[in-house]
Amino acid sequence: MTKAGITCLAFLLAAPGAAQTYHPAPYSPAFLNPLCGAMQIYACDMDRNPSSPGFGKAYLVGANASSNLPTPKFQILIAAFDAPGNLSWWETYGSSGQARAAAVDSQGALVIATTTSVLRLPIGNPWSSYALSGVIPQRIAFDAADNVYVTGYTGTSQQVYTVRLDKTPSGGLALSPGWPRTFGSSGGKNEGRAIAVKDAVYVAGTGYRASTGQDALVLKYPLTGGTPTEFWYDGFLGDDGLNDLVVDASGNVFATGYSANDFETIPGDGDTLTLRLSSASFGTAAWIARYDAGRLRVGGQIYSSIDTASFLALDPTGQSVFVAGSSVILHSDILALKYNAANGAQLAKTQFDGGSTADSPAGLFVSAAGQVFVGGVSGSRYVQLAWSGDLSSALYGTPSYLNSSTSPTAACMVGRSTTGAPALFSGGVSRLASPPACDPAAATGIQWIYP
Repeated sequence: MTKAGITCLAFLLAAPGAAQTYHPAPYSPAFLNPLCGAMQIYACDMDRNPSSPGFGKAYLVGANASSNLPTPKFQILIAAFDAPGNLSWWETYGSSGQARAAAVDSQGALVIATTTSVLRLPIGNPWSSYALSGVIPQRIAFDAADNVYVTGYTGTSQQVYTVRLDKTPSGGLALSPGWPRTFGSSGGKNEGRAIAVKDAVYVAGTGYRASTGQDALVLKYPLTGGTPTEFWYDGFLGDDGLNDLVVDASGNVFATGYSANDFETIPGDGDTLTLRLSSASFGTAAWIARYDAGRLRVGGQIYSSIDTASFLALDPTGQSVFVAGSSVILHSDILALKYNAANGAQLAKTQFDGGSTADSPAGLFVSAAGQVFVGGVSGSRYVQLAWSGDLSSALYGTPSYLNSSTSPTAACMVGRSTTGAPALFSGGVSRLASPPACDPAAATGIQWIYP
């Protein structure tokens, strides 16, 4: 394992007690590609616990290689930023692997799920690991004791993979009895894409059934493992899947994703899919909401919309559900929707077109004040959006952009809801320069919002 300190460009911060202001970083921090070859950022998270010694620290994780062609050999990459947004350190770990998911527990320990292991890096203590083999991890969750839960899939989407790792008294990781669990049948994709822990372990994704094909799937595992309760949704035409889920204080499950359109026959047409599963009747949806942007006629050609939701969040009261995704008719726009949590009624919608053919979201955050933030990509720029809770008005002069010298791929957008604290947007590019380059290359983009 290696460490290197890199000077980072400072960011403007609001004075204490300042009025609502928006502070974008004027450029990306000077985070050099450490190995001067291929690099990809996959995920990020930040410490939201005010009692943690690392409160406000943020992490980007991904993969880095010393060459580009013909086949880059990646190492796990970690970059840490302090609360003001300065780059604190970066590390590469191991001789191979990619970090695909990251989360910070209540004690400030960073947990990373990679293609070779799950790592736990406590502040000021030695790291610990649990080996993975043949698994592509997608998301991490914690229970109240900071035990670690990871979901993803095995091989080429052959099985949904879920594991629980208990935190030991020394801060290590130990496989919990009854885990890991795999789920799925052959013939299609079986992927765990989101996970949450409450009274049980909830996993959302997509699964294959011979009778209906590729369907949206939610699994409910006992905390001790065992056989899951299943919820399936079949949109009848084409593929269905879920990309994110949240469990509220009452144990109700909200999930969002995509579904082929039941009512139109134009090939490729698809809707966003958002649903609620009540804690008392998990196998039957309390409500299902679909959004279809419709059709567009250009000359004699009719184009259908492909609408997909990628992220979901509840407002602070739990009365509203927000989803963010993309809507594609000839080109892609960023889409945000608001639903009534009780009955699924659509309350508001907004759509962002940055003038690019490709606008896509990278994350969704709802502040303690109910403000809605979406980070993403617009062409060759990072974009940060902020809306009022009813999605009717843009806040802080958004949208605001960070230019990239390469085509960026946004990895994530995270925030914390403490009053007066910033929401953090972080993005990562896929860097495949030839010959290898060690320039900043907009490897990260950070912007701050002061609610």
